[in-house]
Amino acid sequence: MLPNIYEVAGVPIALHDAFIGLGMVVAALVLWRESQRIGIVEDRWWWAVLGALTGAALGSRLGTWFQHLDPRNNLSLVDQWLYGNRSIVGGLAGAWLGVVIAKRITGWTVTTGDAFA
Repeated sequence: MLPNIYEVAGVPIALHDAFIGLGMVVAALVLWRESQRIGIVEDRWWWAVLGALTGAALGSRLGTWFQHLDPRNNLSLVDQWLYGNRSIVGGLAGAWLGVVIAKRITGWTVTTGDAFA
């Protein structure tokens, strides 16, 4: 089994976190190229991207918050954020909702789904 933490120039780096960061960089480059190809790059584009990242972060952590019908059996909001499960579906739903909210706030009506997909 491979160790989870490596040292690069004396700085410990978690392998999982490094690949998450690499994936985000590659995704940003692909998103930028696709948005240029489609022709939807303007100032409000970055607000949509920020909305997607924020919504994905919140949705992935809080997407599994309501696991039980009885609210007393669920974790508190703080405990869910710190120690709770993460959900890919919650992250996708949160990203979509984040883009929708960001576009409504900025008044941008251009379709962005093709670029994000």
